[in-house]
Amino acid sequence: MGRAPLKGVLEYLQKVCYSFIYSNYQKMGSFVRDLRKMNWRDNFVRLATILVLVWGLEIIISWGIGFFIKPTPQQQAVEVKSGERITTLAAAEIREPLRFDVDFVDYPTESKEQQIAVASSQATLGLTTNGAAIDRYKSLRGGEKSLTTLTPSASSERVQRLFMVGLDSMTPFFYRLVENRVDGDYTIVRFEGESPIVRISKTFKIAQKTSQVDLVLTIEPIGQAEPIRPRIFLTGPQLVMGWQDPVGGLVLNESGKIEKVAAKNIAKTAWVSPGVFGVQDRYFVHTLVKDQNHFARRGYFMARDGERVTAIIEGPIVKEKTTWTLSFYCGPKEEQSLNAVDARLESLLEYGWFSWFTKLMLHLLEFLNRYLHNYGLAILAISLALNLAMVPLNINSQKGMEKQKEFTRKMKHVEQRFADDKERLQVEKLELIKKYGMFPGMGMGCLPLLVQVPIFAGLASALRSSIELYQAPFLLWITDLSGPDTYYILPILTVVCTYFSMKTPQNGGAVQNVTMIIMMFFVGYMMLKLSAGLVLYVLVGTLVRLVQMRFLNFKKA
Repeated sequence: MGRAPLKGVLEYLQKVCYSFIYSNYQKMGSFVRDLRKMNWRDNFVRLATILVLVWGLEIIISWGIGFFIKPTPQQQAVEVKSGERITTLAAAEIREPLRFDVDFVDYPTESKEQQIAVASSQATLGLTTNGAAIDRYKSLRGGEKSLTTLTPSASSERVQRLFMVGLDSMTPFFYRLVENRVDGDYTIVRFEGESPIVRISKTFKIAQKTSQVDLVLTIEPIGQAEPIRPRIFLTGPQLVMGWQDPVGGLVLNESGKIEKVAAKNIAKTAWVSPGVFGVQDRYFVHTLVKDQNHFARRGYFMARDGERVTAIIEGPIVKEKTTWTLSFYCGPKEEQSLNAVDARLESLLEYGWFSWFTKLMLHLLEFLNRYLHNYGLAILAISLALNLAMVPLNINSQKGMEKQKEFTRKMKHVEQRFADDKERLQVEKLELIKKYGMFPGMGMGCLPLLVQVPIFAGLASALRSSIELYQAPFLLWITDLSGPDTYYILPILTVVCTYFSMKTPQNGGAVQNVTMIIMMFFVGYMMLKLSAGLVLYVLVGTLVRLVQMRFLNFKKA
C-alpha cells in the first residue's frame, strides 16, 4: 500500500472520531452529570483515562503524519548512476560518477614504517607513515577498561585507515615523518609523501583536552600532470571487544539538522558540499565538523562486507598547490565530549522519546558513581530509594484492590437478590456506587505504574545507548551492565520473587493459578531480553514489594 492511500485512511479515521464525538454529545453531557454524583477519586480516574486516550491518539496521529506525509526537500541525497545529474550546481565534477577505487604507487622512501603514539586526556592514537593516517585508537575511560575502536588494517586494505588521502592515479602510500612536537594544548604531527604526479603534506593537530583532530592538507601537482582530485577516507569505528554494532553514516541536511543514514541506504548515494559528514556506530563517531576552506565538494559512503562503512569526502580538482584546513571529531558519543567540539553533535545521542529523562538518569547515575564507584550500586540505590518512597502508594493500591473485590462481591449479591425487581436493582447499584465509587481503588492502583514507566524507559535507554554504561561491571559474575546476564541468575531470581509477590494467602482458584503461571513465563521471557542493569533495577523493586506484602499480611494475621 502506498503512502497516499494510507494518508486517506488516517483522514477517514479522524473524521469517524469527530463524527462519533458529535453524535454522542448529548450522551457525554449526561455522563458528565453522572460524574458529579461520584466521589473525587472516580472523577480523577475517568479524567486520567480520557487524558491518556487523547495523548495516545495524539502520538499515533503525529507518528502517522510524520511517517506518511513527509515534506519534499529541495535538495537531498539522491541516487547517483553513471552520467546521472545529482544537483543543479554547474560544476562539472559534481555530475560525475562516484569514485571508490584508489590507485597507489609504492614510491621508495628513506626508511621503513614508523609508528607514532599520541596520548591525550581522551584517548591514545597511533599514527603511521604508511598512508600518513591514524590506524589505532583507544578511548580512555578513567579507572575502567579502555575501548579500542581502530586496529591496523591488513596490507591489502590500504584505504581502511582513518584520514587516508586517495587519488584517481599514482597515490603515494609511503610517507616521511617530518615533524612531531607538542605545541600548547595540541600535538603536531606532519607527514610528507610524493609520487611522480603529486606532492602531499598532511599535518595533524591533535587536541589534548578534547576529541578534536584538525587536518591541514596540502596538494601540489608536479609537472604537467592530469587533473588531481583528492579524497579523504574516514574509516568507521569498530569495537574490538564485545559484540559489533552496525556502522552507519551521518550528514548535515539542508534544515541544519544531522541526519543519520543506515548502512543499507548508502549505496550510490551522494551529498553535495556537506558541512558535517562521517560515520558512527552506537557508541563512537568519526566525522567532519568544520571545513574552513571549502574542501568538500561531495560526500558519499563505501560499504564492504555489509558492515564496514567508510565515509569519503571528495575535494575539488587541483591544478596548483592548494592547502585546506578541516576539523574532525573522533571520539565517543558522550554529551560533554560532543559539546566540547560541536554542539550540533549532541543530536547523535540516541535516547529515543524519553531523551530528557534519559539525560536526567545519566546525570544521577554519574553523580552516584562518583561516591559509590560502581554503576551497579548506583542503579541499586536508585531502585531501592524509589521503591521505598512508593511504599505508601503501594499500600493504598493494595487496599484499593481489596476494596474493589468487596465492591464486586456486593454488586454480584445485589444483582442476584433483585434480579426480578429492576427498579430496586438500580437503586441498590447507585447506593453501592455512591459508597465505593465507580472504580474503587483504580486511581491509586495506576499511580505507582505511571511513576515507574518514565524511569524504567529512561534507564533502559541509558543502558542501551550510553557509552558511560557500556561494559560497566557490577559484582561477581556481572561484568557488563549494558548486556544480558549470561548466566541467567538475575532473571531467575526476578521470576521467583515475582511468583511469591503475586501469591496470596487466600486461594484464588484455578483462574488465579493459571494467571500466575502465565505472568511468570512472561516476566521470565522479558528478563532474558533485558540488560543486566535493567533486570537488577526490576529485581530490587520486586523484592521491596515482596517484603511489603509479607509485612502487611503479618499485621493482618
